[in-house]
Amino acid sequence: MDFSGDSSLHPGEFLRLLKNRVAEMGADLRENTPVAEIVSQNGKITRIVTPNETFEPALVVLAAGAWSPQVGRGLGLNLPIQPARGYSLTMPAIKNMPRSALLLGERKVAITPMGNKLRFTGRLEIGEMSTAPNPRWVANIERAVREYIHLEDELSIEETWAGLRPTTPDGMPIIGFSRHHENLILATGHAMLGLSLGPGTGQVVTELANGVKPAFDLHPFSPERF
Repeated sequence: MDFSGDSSLHPGEFLRLLKNRVAEMGADLRENTPVAEIVSQNGKITRIVTPNETFEPALVVLAAGAWSPQVGRGLGLNLPIQPARGYSLTMPAIKNMPRSALLLGERKVAITPMGNKLRFTGRLEIGEMSTAPNPRWVANIERAVREYIHLEDELSIEETWAGLRPTTPDGMPIIGFSRHHENLILATGHAMLGLSLGPGTGQVVTELANGVKPAFDLHPFSPERF
């Protein structure tokens, strides 16, 4: 299938630019700051404890992807999210680069040109929290791609990884205020569509945080449906 009418982007580059933009707007970003403890009292989160400092937040947004159940466990949250591992291989551009992204339907593999890079993605494994790719499935993805496009005998693979996509039992994301914590908004469980749904979810979370009624009904995404 040829998705020439669609668009694609480099997720890492998108996030880099987004980070720069929010910093320019005045956001105080704390990278590599793990949350050690979340303290709540009387139905409200009162402290976020990290190894180096403690925050007293007015509002908390839990958007930790596949790790959301671990982060929310101490708050008594029921987040039935499973990690769906997907594999990625990135290499330098080849001589005959595809003009647009391709989806190899029979092999369940996607081919995405990204400027001077070419990326192959595929596979879905439920339940394992590891981000270390299985070499067997990396080889299977490469083999599937070779059935459709010409590649050199030896590939210069620059990066391989297994990403954890947060999936819910009904396939719908979890978006909305926690019933048990008045200052906690949940925004997680976007499965394989995180990059596509992220901007819309961000808009909805902004509206909720500012007391604005969202433009559409959030009931199907309610955290309390499980």
